[in-house]
Amino acid sequence: MGLRYRKRIKIADGIWLNLSCGGVSISMGGPGATLNLSSKRGATATFGIPGTGYSYQVPLHQDGLTRRPVTHIPATSHAQEVASAPVEEVAEIGMADLQDLIRGSYEERKLLTAELTRRKRAYDWRSTWVDYTAGPLFRFIFRKTTARMKAWVSRYKAAVEQVEEILENHGLTFDWSLSPAIVAQYDKVLKSFNAVTQSRAIWDIVGIQYIDGKRERTTAEASFNRLPVYFSASRPTYLPTLKGDDYPLVPKMQNANGADMYIFPGFLLVESPKNFAVISIADIKISYSDVSFQEDRAVPSDANITRYGWKYENKNGSRDMRFKDNKQIPWVKYGRLNLKSDGGVKEEYLFSASVLSKAFAGEFYRLALAVQKENELESLRAT
Repeated sequence: MGLRYRKRIKIADGIWLNLSCGGVSISMGGPGATLNLSSKRGATATFGIPGTGYSYQVPLHQDGLTRRPVTHIPATSHAQEVASAPVEEVAEIGMADLQDLIRGSYEERKLLTAELTRRKRAYDWRSTWVDYTAGPLFRFIFRKTTARMKAWVSRYKAAVEQVEEILENHGLTFDWSLSPAIVAQYDKVLKSFNAVTQSRAIWDIVGIQYIDGKRERTTAEASFNRLPVYFSASRPTYLPTLKGDDYPLVPKMQNANGADMYIFPGFLLVESPKNFAVISIADIKISYSDVSFQEDRAVPSDANITRYGWKYENKNGSRDMRFKDNKQIPWVKYGRLNLKSDGGVKEEYLFSASVLSKAFAGEFYRLALAVQKENELESLRAT
């Protein structure tokens, strides 16, 4: 996929440190002539006519989506856990450069934020002192000290504003050179995701236990251990929004027992409170199925009740008369989304709005296909 990311850090006049997906390099010079030193490409000289746009370089060296409907019930015990591998293990080598850039930018922001906090405290303390001594009782006693403090207040205010301005513009700016097909498909993902966030209930399936229907006296095939979560438009802590960002907010899928996932046009950013990983969307296996769920809790208003059954049933679905506390329970149609990758992603979600969730799963699936196709075309162009 045509994704480029870069960052330029000024070291001194005419010398810049360049960070990009291709690695790290240093540029020296100015308009008309530049020398670039790269660990991967070696030394390259660029000559051009400033203001014309003309320049030249001289190297200075010789699975299908839909599954059949199945039936499920709430989990009991001994359920098999459904969870991704630790964040440290799911990143891909192909995304390592991008991940390093994001981490470096995040660490820089942490230092800047700490410096801003320090300056604000100093500014607040001096401002409070000036306000306290401004009264008639202390004005004469602390005349000289107050004058010096006012000067310090002015300086610290300017210092605070300086760091705030740096923070506002600090971070990674993405040059999303996406194909029209990926842009169009990502827009569809955003639209379908916005719709599915309106589901009355979304659960993270954190455990699955396959059951013996005959022994348990039920027609269900498996039981789920599920926890409520929220889907929303947000932005990861490690990759905050900057001015001019084409996608200031991206889909966020909350995870009840692991790292949250953020969907960018070409990659997933998986983020826990202390770490993150970057994974190509092309390597995510996405599948969807409608499930018939025996709901023992309140049925969400947007869910479709398909029939009513019994907690304990005979093979033909009739009530098992041997159980006195055998109550009638609704069977509800839910949507089930499954996300997996060879690198360790393993997440499943359950939605009360089956139609909306199926639409989102379909658009997400087609985005993965579009990115995969674009990657294959780029590989052919490179050969």
